[in-house]
Amino acid sequence: VSGGPVMKSATKQTGYTFVSNVLQPYSVPGADAEKIYELTENVYVSGLVRQMLNLVLPGSVSISVYDDKDDVVETVSRHLNQMFSTASCSLNACVRTALSDLLVWGLSPFNWVWSDNDGEIVCTELNHLHPFTFRVVPSGLDYARTITGRLLKGVYYSLDDRSLHYAQYQDGIAQELDARNLFVVRDPAAANPDGDSLILPIAPVVDFLNYCWNALGQQMYRVGAPIMFITIADPMPARTVNGSLIEGDVEYAQRLISQWGKDTGFALRDNMTVNKIDVDEKSLAIVSIGKAGETIRDYISPVGMLGKDGSLIAGSSDANLRLINNSIHGWSAMLSEAFRALPNYYLSANGFPASWHAEVNIPSTTIEDTEANLEKAKLLWETKRGSVNEFRELLGMEGVSEEE
Repeated sequence: VSGGPVMKSATKQTGYTFVSNVLQPYSVPGADAEKIYELTENVYVSGLVRQMLNLVLPGSVSISVYDDKDDVVETVSRHLNQMFSTASCSLNACVRTALSDLLVWGLSPFNWVWSDNDGEIVCTELNHLHPFTFRVVPSGLDYARTITGRLLKGVYYSLDDRSLHYAQYQDGIAQELDARNLFVVRDPAAANPDGDSLILPIAPVVDFLNYCWNALGQQMYRVGAPIMFITIADPMPARTVNGSLIEGDVEYAQRLISQWGKDTGFALRDNMTVNKIDVDEKSLAIVSIGKAGETIRDYISPVGMLGKDGSLIAGSSDANLRLINNSIHGWSAMLSEAFRALPNYYLSANGFPASWHAEVNIPSTTIEDTEANLEKAKLLWETKRGSVNEFRELLGMEGVSEEE
């Protein structure tokens, strides 16, 4: 370098260098669409989604059409159930997909395709559009006049026309889609344009669990290879001796540390000293895994609202079940409300009376405490205040008529 010091003689590395096999410290990751997509393969997230699907959607979804007297119109109901049972328009599949998307992303977009079939407007396709493809902000967006999604930046609310817009990432660019061709399932109470992801707030916890499992593996490995340092006095760089390349001292020590184990052996060089560090790690990693897993369960389950004795609501011992059932029914009601737009669009497009309406029926799971029900039945019997059907319901049996 011009103006630098004049080199009168060669210099050498001197002093001490330390090389260790200690795990890198944990740092909190930023949660964005890419991170959420990565976590969908995590056992904690995928297991949670699968459990929620089985709880909220235990059976087949059906459609009922009602006339102006609120009587079921069997023929139209049957026709719509057939229409939405085909592979390209499966209502069952769409409802399950929507719930999965709502849990992970906050919204679930579909491209609905309606066609004219001999004068009848019918649904021919319900194509799922993966929420991850709406993660990119469209170019030229006026940020002063729009509110973008927190996770899916391609979903934004325009202050000019006061409506939601959807830009999908296609061929290297975010292209806005015609909202008329979209059927989007989203919690109407969500605070963000792209809905509220249930997974987003716990993404750092799930990522920390991955780190803890890695740390636990390191601890187990250290049974045969404890935490250790190699001290190198006056480390020499890589050099050539008699035509052979000799690995540098630091590089050699790093390779030794990375492959250290009970089944491997290396020769230390004359300027190297092994120093073992007696650190009592105990079961810190496994305790952290347990606490982090408990945090996720408490966050997802409404039972986390209860005290340890489970009796904060009216002092009832079955408060846990009531909370879980209310949570399940809340998800079912929201999905039913969202998807009834499909059959009601059919009724409107085909000129049925405006007083007619359709409902989407989602069978709901109710978790019961058999032991508690038996105690209630016993109390009703002893006080002579229970009817036959009340007893039968508590015992899990169907009701009977007055004659029966």
